[in-house]
Amino acid sequence: MKEHKKLYKAGKLWVTATLFAFAGVVLAASPAAADDTVNAAPQASAAVTTDNGQAATANTDLQSTQATSTPNYQQVVASNQLESGSTSGIFTNLAAATPYNKGLYMFTDNPNVNDYTYAGQFSLSNYDPSSFKLTLNGAKDYQPVAGDLGLFDKNGNQVSDSPSAAGAYSINLTAAGLAHINAADDEHHYDFDSRFGIDVYLKEATDLGIETAFNDSPENHVYTYNGQSVPALNPSDVTVKIMSQYSIKQIATYHPVAGDLEYVDEEGKNVDPQQVGLDGNFSNSALEKQYGIYVTEQGIENIQRQYPFIKSIYNLNNHRDELIGLSVGLAKIIVKAGQGQLSLSATPQNSCLGADDYIKLSDYTLKYVLGSNQQEISLQDGDLAFFDENGNQVTPTQPGTYYVSLTESALNRLNSQLGGNLQYHFNTKNAVKYRIWVNATAKLNGPSKIELNQGFDLSKYSVTLFYNGTPVYTYHLKAGDFKLVDQNGNDVTHPTIAGNYTLKEDRLLISLEDDPVAMYYQPENAVTKSIQLYQPYVPTAEDYKQNFGSLDGHSIRQVSDSEAALHVAGWHASGASAVMPNGWLIVFDNTLGHEIKRVQIKPVNRPDVQAAYPNVYGSLQSGFDQDILIPLANAGDDLTIIARYSSDAVSGEGQRIDHWFDRMNVDHGNHAYVDSVQFANGQLHVAGWHATNTALGKPYHSIIVWDATQGRELERVNNVTVNRPDIPGVYPTIVMADHSGFSADLKLLPEMANDQIQFISRYSTDEAGNQDYVDYWLGPQQLLADHRNQAYLDNINVQNGKLHIAGWHVTNQSIGRPYHSIIVLNANTGRELGRYTSSQPVSRPDLTRVFPGVITAAQNGFSGDIALTAGMGDQPIRIISRWSATADSNSNYVDYWFAPQQLYPDLSNRAALDGFTAQGAVISAAGWHATTQSLGRGHHYIILFDQTANREVQRREVTDNNNRPDVAQAFPGVYNADHAGFNVQFIVDSSVNGHRLVILSRWTDDPAGNGNAVDYWFGNQPVTPEAPVIPAGGVNSPDNHNVKKAFHIDSIKPVIYEYVDSETKQPISMRLLDVTGWMISNYCANWNYKSLRDQRMMHGNEVRKHARYEEIIFQVNGQDVDRDLIEAEGWNNAMDMERPDVAAAYPDVWNSLNSGFQNGFRIFRDIKPTDECRFVFRYYANDNDLTVYDQMVSPIYHFDASTWDHAEIVKG
Repeated sequence: MKEHKKLYKAGKLWVTATLFAFAGVVLAASPAAADDTVNAAPQASAAVTTDNGQAATANTDLQSTQATSTPNYQQVVASNQLESGSTSGIFTNLAAATPYNKGLYMFTDNPNVNDYTYAGQFSLSNYDPSSFKLTLNGAKDYQPVAGDLGLFDKNGNQVSDSPSAAGAYSINLTAAGLAHINAADDEHHYDFDSRFGIDVYLKEATDLGIETAFNDSPENHVYTYNGQSVPALNPSDVTVKIMSQYSIKQIATYHPVAGDLEYVDEEGKNVDPQQVGLDGNFSNSALEKQYGIYVTEQGIENIQRQYPFIKSIYNLNNHRDELIGLSVGLAKIIVKAGQGQLSLSATPQNSCLGADDYIKLSDYTLKYVLGSNQQEISLQDGDLAFFDENGNQVTPTQPGTYYVSLTESALNRLNSQLGGNLQYHFNTKNAVKYRIWVNATAKLNGPSKIELNQGFDLSKYSVTLFYNGTPVYTYHLKAGDFKLVDQNGNDVTHPTIAGNYTLKEDRLLISLEDDPVAMYYQPENAVTKSIQLYQPYVPTAEDYKQNFGSLDGHSIRQVSDSEAALHVAGWHASGASAVMPNGWLIVFDNTLGHEIKRVQIKPVNRPDVQAAYPNVYGSLQSGFDQDILIPLANAGDDLTIIARYSSDAVSGEGQRIDHWFDRMNVDHGNHAYVDSVQFANGQLHVAGWHATNTALGKPYHSIIVWDATQGRELERVNNVTVNRPDIPGVYPTIVMADHSGFSADLKLLPEMANDQIQFISRYSTDEAGNQDYVDYWLGPQQLLADHRNQAYLDNINVQNGKLHIAGWHVTNQSIGRPYHSIIVLNANTGRELGRYTSSQPVSRPDLTRVFPGVITAAQNGFSGDIALTAGMGDQPIRIISRWSATADSNSNYVDYWFAPQQLYPDLSNRAALDGFTAQGAVISAAGWHATTQSLGRGHHYIILFDQTANREVQRREVTDNNNRPDVAQAFPGVYNADHAGFNVQFIVDSSVNGHRLVILSRWTDDPAGNGNAVDYWFGNQPVTPEAPVIPAGGVNSPDNHNVKKAFHIDSIKPVIYEYVDSETKQPISMRLLDVTGWMISNYCANWNYKSLRDQRMMHGNEVRKHARYEEIIFQVNGQDVDRDLIEAEGWNNAMDMERPDVAAAYPDVWNSLNSGFQNGFRIFRDIKPTDECRFVFRYYANDNDLTVYDQMVSPIYHFDASTWDHAEIVKG
């Protein structure tokens, strides 16, 4: 909160110095004498408003002077870029563009200074001046001496010879160097020129690399594994090289000390020195393991301590994911394997899964090889096991390839037996491959009946292998797998005689063994197949004349926006098919008089036709059952199907024979039916079908609800089509019969309760269904027969401070009226007292048994609470139950009026004052006030009235301690008897001493205690207080807002303040309202101090922190615009001013002597004449918490633009 105060104090610093000096006529001034009432608005208030207070800003013309550029020298090149022997030509060009007698110099011979590129490492003092050479005008040479050269930054300023900051520098002539060359060449004058220095680019020494090497030899140190760690590393044996980024060149050398070095493996991970050479973990049968020598974190710190210019070194631990093997720049320890090798061998192994898939040790040989010596080792049970290709020991459960290798227990035993001198790691090369297969069944696929003249072709056959009844692989035969055997058991290669043959396996099993998949599945059954080679029938002349057929069935359906599928089933048998084998189906359009489609027949076996016509060639394959796609536009025409056999396989022409089936008569009717009309889930569900060929090309299907009673449409639903596969069976030639169904959910409408309702099924080319349509009007019907309108009140009472009403209102007329309202009227006047509306009715399943014909009965309950209002208790009320179509419940509704009733019969106004006492300044009053007239008047006030002065002193609202069960027992018919009690206290001042005070009990609907009220006066029980004038001490509670308080605005004066901003130097104009007056209050008064000023002068203790805080706020339309906080001494503002007149009028109000104020409130925006302006006088409990306060509010003021027409102008 301190920041809060400073914000406003800073903005008001200039106000204090000027407001005291304001002079002129004061607007709306009222007498300065103190008054005990809040003053009214000034009587002659000038309209005050704000103009646009845009500060005038002086325009300063800024001028810029065109800078003169340097001469445009041609071909100027830095000296360290020149080639030997090229200086004369350059100087010739330079001289041509250089003013007369102006000398230029160049460095033409110098060392490569960029060998050292790091800041902090480079030093010009490391170079002998004699290693540099300059060429002057006239090709004169100059040899620099000590002091001639210096290092310069990019701005030409000479810097230290050893700069620590990275950046661009150059070596150039110092003042001494310039003096020397001017002395050496008296024909020209030389000045410093930054263009011709030697560039030196210094960068930060970051991410430098590390290389290590052994001092005794560049070679790595090699050891042979012996079960012990390698000798400890001596750091003095290793040299560390600090390399530039990417190890291009060496930057520095470091000699490590103890703790500076570490071992790392091939992944860059740190390795315990005691484990180097001990782990012996040579993966994949590797013959050696490598360890690199790198620097530790301590080593990096020591390197940077020795070479401070090094900012960072590439940290191997932070870049392990980038490491591939060991860096070639690291010294390495190499440990070579010293163990003997194990070799396991066997003949190729295979067995059947689950039968003999076990390892026979006698089939395997294990040898131990050490150098040139070999030793065969006996195997024991458990030494060998199956492994997968990844080295995991497994138990075979599926056919496949496995590997036999040594188990872990075998390796442990052998390692102990051979003295630990053993190396063996699984891989597929040193293990024995083992194939496990399963028994399978085989089926030979291929034709069993073949025309003799077609010949026998083995490639048309294949073998399918089954495992556990599931096909797992199909093998395609090749020559030699099978042989053809005649009935005499003779092998036949090229059969020429019709008869029965057998196809038997020959080399099939050998071929399966060689197949990469079939090798795991061995057939356990004999694979054979009977083959019939037959001589084809040669038709006679009579056979060709036979031509029979039948169209067994047909239907048509739409399959797209442009096509329909004509489904035909039947048969066509003709002997001519022997020489004209190509079957065709042709669709002939009788309406158009020409063919519209033809397709090839997909033959279907018809053994029934073969039985009827055994001598007709091809009668077995004479059937057809297929779709023919035709244009949707022709689907409604009269059609005929023609079956044809033709010699032409491409177009069905050529030599041919036709069979014309009977004409298909297309249905041209309009058919429809409503299957069901149901009320469910708050909707009307309608389902049925509408089939007609006139709907072709009209894809949009709608259901329209028509009110036949009123002759108007009520609603419609689009996109209602559903599939009806049953309808094509009745109307096979209606194209869209299979999707002629409809299913629609419709809104419940009030008209459905009483009117005759008709449903219209419509197909249209328009999605909205308003043009180019075909309708079917289904018959009108009365949807609902029960027209009753009944209701009942189950409960009406007052609970939780509201009028609770519950019951039910059953009627079919509630259909389409989802809003239910309970309306309470004054039964005498008909005036509405309140209503409750809800779209969530109360479930009443019990009503469905009583009103089975009312579809909404289960949801016709109601229960609601209505705010109590005056008039509900003292006069009879009448309740209306209303179902309405609108949320406001004022139109399209159906009502039920309940009989009038009186909520409470006892309307008397009773009260009793149990106690009324005065002790000093404290007045106590207790009693009760019970009356049914308090219903709707929920605020209970106890008012202390001064009969002597004929005015109210104070009032208290009763919010607790009001329970009076004794009163409720005595007056059970009174609404508020149970909470009619009161027990309050008043604290008064000496102004009422000796006066006759009485109590008034009031029930009212006004939160402030005024307005529509029922009063009870206890006028015959007065008290006379004797309160002290000023309390002897203590602090008023922040919870007590019922204290003496007042304010007065003496004047409001407009002011324009003009000053110059101290930073921008721009003139500023600001509008103010200068307000004077006084404000007093006993809220949080601290009677332990004479005044607020005395309390606030107590620096450095808790007293000041918890002192009362005062503020005036200027508001426009309820929004804070400006505010002033009161300080103890009154600095930075003109508040806390002495007002003896106020102190004399209010001696019993704390701090009344220092209650005056004069404040300037800033106007930051235009104020319109209609804006409501107020001043708020606020007292905070303390300045640490501005959420606890008491306040007074001024009357409303209005200001307009003319307010500032005569404003006083004050210069700052």
